[in-house]
Amino acid sequence: MDTFIEGYMCKTDFDLNDLKHIHQCKRFAALYSYARVLESSYESWDNEPEWMISLRDKFNRLMRYREDNFGKETTRS
Repeated sequence: MDTFIEGYMCKTDFDLNDLKHIHQCKRFAALYSYARVLESSYESWDNEPEWMISLRDKFNRLMRYREDNFGKETTRS
């Protein structure tokens, strides 16, 4: 993390105080990802190929994991 931040600071105007918001950014990223998976897996068809069925199953597992963790504290970095 330190190396990443050092490199990032070389290329942008970055204030170390912005790191205090990283926890909220992680929570938002998880919610945004959840919404995108939900949107992309909403529709299904009768003649889906096997790979699509497997992918939908993976999406469903990811969704259940994310649902179980909404409202819980995330790991702070």
